[in-house]
Amino acid sequence: MKAYIMTSIVFAIGLTCQAQQHDYNWIFGVFTFPDEPNANGNIINFAGDTVRIEVYEKDNTIDFYNATYSDAAGQLKFWSNGCELFGADNEILENGDTLNPGLVYDIYCEDQFTQSYVSAYQSMICLPDLQDEQKAYVFHKWEPWDLLNDFHRLYYSVVDFSQDEKGVVIEKNIELPGNTSSGLISATKDEDYDSWWIITPEKWGTGHYVYRLEEDSISSPSYFTEGAILTDNNQGASSSSFSPDGSKYAIFGEADGLRIYDFDNESGTLSNYQFIEAPMDFEGGRAGLSFSGSGRYLYTCHRLKIYQYDMEASDIGASRLTVADWEESFTTGFPSQFMQMQRAPDCRIYMSAQNTNSTIHVIHHPERRGIACGVQQNIEIPAFNNNTTPNFPNYRLGTAPACDSTKVFPPSLLTAVEEDNMALGQKDLHVYVYPNPSDGNIFLDIDQFLGEESDFRVYDLQGKEHFRKSLSGDIGSTQIGLSKLVGGMYIYSIHSAGRLVHSAKLVINK
Repeated sequence: MKAYIMTSIVFAIGLTCQAQQHDYNWIFGVFTFPDEPNANGNIINFAGDTVRIEVYEKDNTIDFYNATYSDAAGQLKFWSNGCELFGADNEILENGDTLNPGLVYDIYCEDQFTQSYVSAYQSMICLPDLQDEQKAYVFHKWEPWDLLNDFHRLYYSVVDFSQDEKGVVIEKNIELPGNTSSGLISATKDEDYDSWWIITPEKWGTGHYVYRLEEDSISSPSYFTEGAILTDNNQGASSSSFSPDGSKYAIFGEADGLRIYDFDNESGTLSNYQFIEAPMDFEGGRAGLSFSGSGRYLYTCHRLKIYQYDMEASDIGASRLTVADWEESFTTGFPSQFMQMQRAPDCRIYMSAQNTNSTIHVIHHPERRGIACGVQQNIEIPAFNNNTTPNFPNYRLGTAPACDSTKVFPPSLLTAVEEDNMALGQKDLHVYVYPNPSDGNIFLDIDQFLGEESDFRVYDLQGKEHFRKSLSGDIGSTQIGLSKLVGGMYIYSIHSAGRLVHSAKLVINK
């Protein structure tokens, strides 16, 4: 298999995320086959230059309800299946037993065949204490047995590493106010990057609850009512996410359509509500949602299709493109249709398959428009998985790029079709930006004709676009004025026909 070089670099060549690597390990899955009966799973590790996908040996299954947490350096600290909190050695953390006590726990967590809490996707999220690196908060949803007459409850537990590096649970199952839905916990940092906003929808209503985690305290929630009703059918079938820079919040449901809000990370308020009807070809099934690393594109899916929306379009709904139709596969006799989405530290979007399957799907180039985004389907993984991926926020907001697209996907898992797709980028393109560092006035030299649909863009390290200029596409030198940019490090990128073809660092000195 021929070697490949990643060309869809979102932010910078050579920039790596040296901190806040809390999402660098993903643990999920229920068993390996045809081994002796087991509860093994998969672990995806993003620490090296090449992504690793391997068997993770464990004694407890992981279903929809799951979380994985690593420290800032990317070392695995704990994981959970909603029943207990397990350390990196797979032993239950001190006081880490009996999360979410009640009838659902008694029936499912103590059953030798399930041993995993049952609730919706995005029912757990782990957040480091931004004021105290020795603590991590785990937010988790309690599932009522009587779904018709009771609400899901938002709990939190706290893991402390100050006295035992393995971790000790010092607070557990603390209930927060709010009549919340199942699953759908999302989070982003505040404007100073020193506290967290946590959001989750209301059950049987149009509202959202917004909580703030700061300085060892969690605020009573603010309540926002604007939006479409989250129907009872869609609580466990929807997905939600903040954009990487925290300025947008989106939620997509099987029948409830796509809802997009502006989010003010200073006040924690939602505004500018937009509703986009579900596509006419939407055939039901659980829905997935994820933003690209720059936030330019929003992806959604249902069981048979993947859609792409351009968040910079004047009419976001009209920008929708279908970028993939499911390629039929029945690994275990069950269809491996599209399921949940999660953007990874390598800038790809990983997608679980519906049902119990030993396959995943991957969007390799989320920053490319249309089918050039490169959807690869039915990728074999070591262990069977039951519908899910972990749920992560953008831990690196304010400290580093959201992700590092120089990381290599395992070559053995790439298909010939995907390798050809990798070659869509310009071959042997030479770009020279000078002076660099600059006072804001630069020259751009390009040695290949790129076509009329080309542009030059500048982003800050949080992925926010600050400048864009259309290019003629001709070979030669172009003078560009960036005098309005404040001093600091930026990432410039060159796009041709909606495809990123070059990206690198740019330093402005003032």
